[in-house]
Parts: sequence; structure tokens; C-alpha cells
Amino acid sequence: MIFVDRWNNQVIDERKNLSSEEIRVHFIQTRKRVFKEFGELWSDETGLQHPSIAVRIDDLSSHDIEHIAKSIKDG
Repeated sequence: MIFVDRWNNQVIDERKNLSSEEIRVHFIQTRKRVFKEFGELWSDETGLQHPSIAVRIDDLSSHDIEHIAKSIKDG
């Protein structure tokens, strides 16, 4: 997770001057794009084409929850 922490710090630094609304819009757009791409890995006939991707989806969800909890805590 060191890479993720470094990436988070870089993104936070790049976006520190954005308003809460701009951050919210960017977050929603990014997640829509990610879930669209994950959705393209699904087939009704074969299920998830790359089962290891399911772990990444769960990681992304956990990661988002951490950010949301921190933002609520920090106000």
C-alpha cells in the first residue's frame, strides 16, 4: 500500500486548491469510469472474465470508504 499512499499524497497535493464541489464531481466521474470499465469485464455467459479483478474492486471500495470516513471526520 506504500504506492497507494504516495499516489494519494501526490493527488491531494495537485488538487489542494479545488473546492469541495469540484472534488466531489471529480470523484463521481472517476468512479463512474472505473465501474464502467469493470462492467465490461463481465459476461452473462462466463461471469467475471478475470476473477482476480474482483479483489481490486473490493480494494477500491475499501479505499473509497477510508477517504469518505476521513473527510467526514475532518469536516
